[in-house]
Amino acid sequence: MSSRSDLRGARHPITYSLSVPDAPVRGLSFRDSYAYLGDWVLGELGIRACYQPLNDIATDQGKVAGAAQKRVVGPGGGPVPCCTT
Repeated sequence: MSSRSDLRGARHPITYSLSVPDAPVRGLSFRDSYAYLGDWVLGELGIRACYQPLNDIATDQGKVAGAAQKRVVGPGGGPVPCCTT
């Protein structure tokens, strides 16, 4: 998620990215996975916000952020490993 001028009055905008294994979102649509991952991250940050389909995060002050995701599938149908040894 990228925080820009949407965070009106924020002193310290937050930008973060996640790299997660397939398991937490396996079987979820993009729509459902946005909500699942967004709720998890915002909860951990202590931010009281809600998910608005398709990929917006809002507070009682309005939209504060948008999210994007990319899923990568490996040659065997599973996720691409991030590290190899």
